Amino acid sequence: MAALALAELAPARVGAVLAISTSHRSNALSAGWRGIQRAIVRHGLALGDGAGALALARALAMTTYRTRAEFERRFPVGAAAGPSAVEQYLRARGEAYAGMTRPEAFLCLSESIDRFRLDPARVRVPVHLVAIAEDQLVTLAEVRELAAQLAGPAVLHELHSEYGHDAFLKERELLAPAFRAALEGEVT
Repeated sequence: MAALALAELAPARVGAVLAISTSHRSNALSAGWRGIQRAIVRHGLALGDGAGALALARALAMTTYRTRAEFERRFPVGAAAGPSAVEQYLRARGEAYAGMTRPEAFLCLSESIDRFRLDPARVRVPVHLVAIAEDQLVTLAEVRELAAQLAGPAVLHELHSEYGHDAFLKERELLAPAFRAALEGEVT
């Protein structure tokens, strides 16, 4: 989002952009998910437990970053007593995030994502867009829409990953051709 905004506002300072799993605006469902997470964090801050609330909000967020297919593969649901493996995983991811992020910083970042607006017609520099078909937060349709509206040359790399929105963190080999094309300046 920041690279696209810089390309819109200061194109002379940008040679090209590689944007992964982003669009020119948030969609209502993603904004709704983030809004619930912010409400959890604000509630926790009001109760004096911002870190605990942030851990819970991040655990919830993890369910939107990844796909149902990955969760089904990794965490088959059984009849075991106590917290399931998926609950333990989500709790651990939430606690790890809360251990390195201030709740107020999370609120600021989350709100900035929802307020982000870009006029694609003002982006004239070459742009490589990477869309993950299984991404729940930034859909393939949204990235296609952005690609169609960009004023400059654009290449859309449509990929598949069970990691969904988190593919940029987990799929180095899958993303390598898109990075290579962007770095070598291959745009049509």
